[in-house]
Amino acid sequence: MLLDLHMHSYYSVDGKGSLDRFIQNLHHVPIQFCSLTDHNTQAHHEALHKLTKAFPEIGGKLIYGIELSCQHSEFPTNEIHILAYWKNKEAPASFSGLNQLIENIQDTSQRRFDMLLENFDQRNDILSYWEKYKREILHPSIRRHPFILTLYNRSLTGSQFDHFRNKRKSLLNELILKNDGLSYPAPSEVIHTIKNAAGVSILAHPLRYNFEQAQLIALIEEFKNFGLEGLEVNDFEVQQYCERFELVATKGSDNHNLDNFGTLSHLNDLQEHFNPYAFLALLNANS
Repeated sequence: MLLDLHMHSYYSVDGKGSLDRFIQNLHHVPIQFCSLTDHNTQAHHEALHKLTKAFPEIGGKLIYGIELSCQHSEFPTNEIHILAYWKNKEAPASFSGLNQLIENIQDTSQRRFDMLLENFDQRNDILSYWEKYKREILHPSIRRHPFILTLYNRSLTGSQFDHFRNKRKSLLNELILKNDGLSYPAPSEVIHTIKNAAGVSILAHPLRYNFEQAQLIALIEEFKNFGLEGLEVNDFEVQQYCERFELVATKGSDNHNLDNFGTLSHLNDLQEHFNPYAFLALLNANS
């Protein structure tokens, strides 16, 4: 079974692909299930629902998803992502607690943006770095984060953006440690909210946070006690954690441009040891 349950469109702050591109790919890739999991928003759900009316043949392939940001108190500068999934768009849209959670996360992002700009403007070395590069044409964007727009508007693109992002991260970490109100909700709040909204909660890309193995194992156990139901598996190590903690497994490319369905080919490396039916059964049971 070929599936990709972690992709982003331009409804994400860092996504570039259009929903039209997404639909085109669905027609050309032999994929059984897929999900757009845009960051901290449900805006893409309604747009996808309208497209499935125009292209009913893809409706059965689509799983509605969101990638939600949270932070653990013991690792305040390490942003953790929880993927949430539903079989239809009505369940998440109708739960006020989820809407409030998303609004709180977006408000925190805005506060971070405001404080980052204030501090960036005081650092002439960064401003001069911005001015070295010419502006390039942006991909069309519906919900591009104002901080990202500011970077582009100051002529920083491509590999320069990647280089600068490291500067942004280090400064943001400084600010989070010095200021209240810049942290995302705790994992317990995010996982409980997903559960109350009849969703399935999955820890995204567990190895990407660079936790030590003992730390990651402790967090997975803690998150399971909160109600976490699965892990995103792109590595045999994570597959073993699923088995150890009796969690379901999902797969996703984390593609942010939708030119194609990302790294679907590498997902097949785990196919022999991967059983997606437990996740699909859980999704159906929650709907």
